[in-house]
Amino acid sequence: MHTIAIGIIPSFSDSFLPTNRGDGFEGLDLNSGWNCAYTAASGQGRWGFIIRDEGGNVIHAAAGKLARLRDALQEEMIACSEGARAAADRGICNVIFETDSLILKQAMEDDSYWLAPAGGAIYELKQLIQGSFSSFDFVFAPRSCNKVAHALAALGCSCSHESVLSWDGVPSCTADAVASDCAEPLS
Repeated sequence: MHTIAIGIIPSFSDSFLPTNRGDGFEGLDLNSGWNCAYTAASGQGRWGFIIRDEGGNVIHAAAGKLARLRDALQEEMIACSEGARAAADRGICNVIFETDSLILKQAMEDDSYWLAPAGGAIYELKQLIQGSFSSFDFVFAPRSCNKVAHALAALGCSCSHESVLSWDGVPSCTADAVASDCAEPLS
């Protein structure tokens, strides 16, 4: 099965500063602190996803920046939707969605959110996923296990609003995070 890891950064603190990584890409210093609590006052967010094959190799990655968000769940759903569309466009039939949002995981696994304000969007996301894949699953992955997707979400800060950065393979500015994920001990 292919894996789609989803990450969001709803807002960032003053210590999350742009840097030049020397590869021609204006990225962000991922060692700086960042604020991952949704800030309703700004309504802005950043998202990222990475698609890996069964062997952990990166097939595709993308990041973006959003405005006028209602809440962090909406942002998670957009990231999930973008990842699902990208996987479907590549002919992938079996996927595991990794998210650090227990709310999104629960919403995708049962019908308890249909009457919530986001119920219509959740229904649409479920329809997209059910119609695009032969099999799929949602798993919870703590933020510490979702580093690459969150590094990509940080790159979304360099996008203009409502635009998307996209890569086939490993983005050079996240290569260290990808390598770190692959080198994690199995015990």
